[in-house]
Amino acid sequence: MSLLGLDLATRRIGWCVGTGEIRPAAGTWRYDHVGDDLGLLAEMFMRDLDALADQHQPTHIVYESPILLPSDRLLPLRKIYGLGMQVEHWGRRNNVHVSEEGPRALKKLLTGNHKAKKEDMVAVAIRMGISLPDGESAKDAADAFACWLCAVQHYAKPFLPRWDALLYGSRGGLL
Repeated sequence: MSLLGLDLATRRIGWCVGTGEIRPAAGTWRYDHVGDDLGLLAEMFMRDLDALADQHQPTHIVYESPILLPSDRLLPLRKIYGLGMQVEHWGRRNNVHVSEEGPRALKKLLTGNHKAKKEDMVAVAIRMGISLPDGESAKDAADAFACWLCAVQHYAKPFLPRWDALLYGSRGGLL
């Protein structure tokens, strides 16, 4: 069994993958501006997802629900919601269970605060020993780690005590 957490976005997608036995790998995929070419974005995303899946054979994927803001425009919304549909379609095609989790629940899981900032998510992931990419990419990878941790809670319960100890222990990551 392998678990994959995804933080979907239109320019940089965070990912975190592993079995739950040991610390997972985390990173990001960066996409240059594709303008209104949704097909190109979907093609690049599927290429990266297929390559990661070939290497790790995920059995469960948890991705973060998009955040809808009043200022959002149609094109970015089509991109972000389209990526979620791509993941769900990919899971259906490859017999991989896919679920979506809200950002507030993921923030609460990782930091204990549903209003946590991106920097808080990064700090906790680092305290838990997760190697994150540098710069802004760390924020997306940390969100993907929260998705991955959610997958451990639901689908890899035998490994949950190890992660709970890292999160809630006296030297744990929880803020």
